[in-house]
Amino acid sequence: MVRPRLLAATIYPESAGVALAPEHARDVVERNLGIDFFEVHAESYMGDGGAPHRLLQRIRADYPIALHSTGLSIGADHSPDREHLTRLRHLADRYRPSLCSVPLAWSTHEGAFLNAELPLPYNGESLARVCDNIDRAQRALDMKILVENPASYLALKASAMSEGVFLRAVVEQTGCALLLNIANAYVSAINLGDEPMDYIDAFPIEDVQEIHLTGFSEETDDDGGRLLVQDQAGPVSDSVWAIYRRALGRTGPLPTAIKRQSEIPFLSALAAEVAIAKEALRRAARQSVNRPQPHIGTSP
Repeated sequence: MVRPRLLAATIYPESAGVALAPEHARDVVERNLGIDFFEVHAESYMGDGGAPHRLLQRIRADYPIALHSTGLSIGADHSPDREHLTRLRHLADRYRPSLCSVPLAWSTHEGAFLNAELPLPYNGESLARVCDNIDRAQRALDMKILVENPASYLALKASAMSEGVFLRAVVEQTGCALLLNIANAYVSAINLGDEPMDYIDAFPIEDVQEIHLTGFSEETDDDGGRLLVQDQAGPVSDSVWAIYRRALGRTGPLPTAIKRQSEIPFLSALAAEVAIAKEALRRAARQSVNRPQPHIGTSP
C-alpha cells in the first residue's frame, strides 16, 4: 500500500510553539492550550515505528511541526554521516516539516556520536568546512536548513572573525537561513563580557527565520566569576524576554519555539510562556504592518 504524501503545514510568522516531550502526549492530544506548532528532536524519531511515531503521527495530523537535528554535526571536520542523513530525509519525507534546523556545532568524532554540542573557531577553515557540510545536507534533504547560534563559554584563540560575520558568510555561501536562540545569545554575551543587546544588534537578523527561547542556569567559575550555563532547565528569564522583544522590533514576527530539555514542566506551564510570546508577536506584527515579511519555509 502506498502511503499518501503528507503536505507540509505552514508555520506562520506569528506562530508560537513548544518542543515536543513524551510527558505531554495526553495533554497535546486532548487539550487545546493555544500552542501553534511543535518542534521535534529528529534523533528521537529515527526508528521505523513504535510509540514515538504513533504520538507524532497523531500530533502531525493536527499541527505543523519543525525538525531540529543535533546529530548532523555540521561543524565537524568531515562530511555528515550518510546513514544519518538518509534517516533524517526519511523522517522529513514522512512528516513534511515546515522548518528544519541544526546547531552551529560539532558532535561527532571518528565515527562516534557525542552527547554534546561542541564549539568551533570562526575562521576561514571552519567556514569552508561548515559551508560544505551544509551544502551536502541541503542537497540530501532537499530543503533549506536553519543554522542556530550556539551558547559560548569562552573565546577560542583560533577565531579570526566574529560570530555574526561568520554566520552572515555561511548564509551568503550556502543559501541557508538562521535560527536565533535568544537565550544562547544572552549566555554568550554575559560569559564573554559583552553587552547582550549589542550581540543582537550585530547579528545578521535579516536572515533569521525562527527563534528559540529557553532557560539557563547561573553558576560561578573557578575564579568566582559569573558563569551562565545553557541547560534549558527553567523558564524563560525576564532578560531573555526583553531581548526577544527587541529582536522582534527589528525582524517583525517570526515563528518562536519555547524549549525545555530537563525538568520538564506541565504543558500548561509552557503554554503560559507561549501566550507571552504570542502577545509579543502580535505587538511586533502591529508595528511592522508596512514591513515586508520573510518567507518561512524549507525550500532551498
